[in-house]
Amino acid sequence: MTEFGDAFRKARIKKRLTLREIGKHMNRSISNLSDMEHGRKDPPLNIDWITKLENLLCVEFGYLLMAVRKDIPKCPKCGAIIKG
Repeated sequence: MTEFGDAFRKARIKKRLTLREIGKHMNRSISNLSDMEHGRKDPPLNIDWITKLENLLCVEFGYLLMAVRKDIPKCPKCGAIIKG
């Protein structure tokens, strides 16, 4: 599981929301959200989408965004984002 997936799952369970409920609010399929939660798919690198998810899960601003940042592959020498 990725940093984002772990943070997403913990927040979702704490809020007692199903992937189906989140999917309705976020306009995403259950399988898409499940893939993000289990690290099979990266979340969208869209601050509006992530902020909307943070608000839905009632977590502090930046909680999921920081997790996404940790998952982005970076060059070990210079720290630049590696595009894949």
